[in-house]
Amino acid sequence: HLAIAEFSKNEIAQQILKILLADNNVYNVFNHISSSLKRSEITRHDRIVEALKNREPIAAKEAMTEHLDRILENVNDYMSNHSGLPE
Repeated sequence: HLAIAEFSKNEIAQQILKILLADNNVYNVFNHISSSLKRSEITRHDRIVEALKNREPIAAKEAMTEHLDRILENVNDYMSNHSGLPE
């Protein structure tokens, strides 16, 4: 994740990821939420990497946007069915 943010030269994305990844629990929470909803993000990761390898910035941006939208959707769905975030 951080390598892609650094490669993109997106300072905001880099800083957000550094904050999120500094706390391993945050990453574990996102994984727990996705797995509890039985939603895999692997295909979305593959689309991002393929677009980057093929030097297709528009496709990479679209794939990244879909990925981030799906993460937010996962968190919202999880929160609507649970009293809080997992420990």
